[in-house]
Amino acid sequence: MGLDSAMLQALGAAFFFGTGLVLTNIGFRWAAPLQGGTISIATTAVLFLVLSPIVVDWDQWNLTGALIFAVVGLFYPALVNLLTFEGNRQVGPSITGAMGNLTPLFAVLFAIALLGEAPGLLQIIAIIVILLGVSLMTVSRESGGARWPLIALLLPLVAALFRGLGQPVVKIGLDFWASPFAAVAIGYIVSTFLLLTVCVVSKAKPLHNLERRGVAWFIMVGLCHSVANFLLYRSLAEASITVVAPLVASYPITTLILSRLFIRNTLITWGVALGVVVTVGGVVLLLRG
Repeated sequence: MGLDSAMLQALGAAFFFGTGLVLTNIGFRWAAPLQGGTISIATTAVLFLVLSPIVVDWDQWNLTGALIFAVVGLFYPALVNLLTFEGNRQVGPSITGAMGNLTPLFAVLFAIALLGEAPGLLQIIAIIVILLGVSLMTVSRESGGARWPLIALLLPLVAALFRGLGQPVVKIGLDFWASPFAAVAIGYIVSTFLLLTVCVVSKAKPLHNLERRGVAWFIMVGLCHSVANFLLYRSLAEASITVVAPLVASYPITTLILSRLFIRNTLITWGVALGVVVTVGGVVLLLRG
């Protein structure tokens, strides 16, 4: 396993994250965001918990690593999902997506601060190009012109910050316990308990009156995220954040292509098309570097 393998796994993670987002948009026809988030995250937790006795090498068990994975589970994916959903409700998907594009930037900054990683000049250029391309894909969409308080920007911004923080923290945990499978399992189990607690204390009782079609779609979302996060954590174990984070951030390309194929009335504007070209160029530049 080397750098090339890590890059391919990061691109694979991007593909499944993008696929999961398309399935999420379809699933929202029959389930509310909190319902869908809880079902998808619980699906991943249950799947990895069931497979863990077979897949995880328990002889390598490390308490420090397990605790680090659990800490990550407190904010990713549970808290990140809640902030993103609420941000989407208040400021719309375009602004939320644009703020989410800052995730690889935060990941790289935290990697520099926590791990001492220093990207080279070509990597810096590639990261900037990818951020620009993904931003073009997102900002080019219609935002609807709704008015919202400026402080509402903090919701998607903090979500991006936590999502970026999760990658270097997981990488630290993998230094103690080199098991990407255990990292996903422990983090998602903690996140599941957190979301279930929110559902129980909520007056709306979001887990009541679930529609079967909504449950089915978000189970598929959970399966996509299972593969995506496993590939992400494997790539983190083999390569630097400065390489992995920008490649994973290219997931909107998959989202746009699959949305165009399977969701009616999906338009691809010139701005979006330009964003795809720029993002692909950044990815190629990063791979060559």
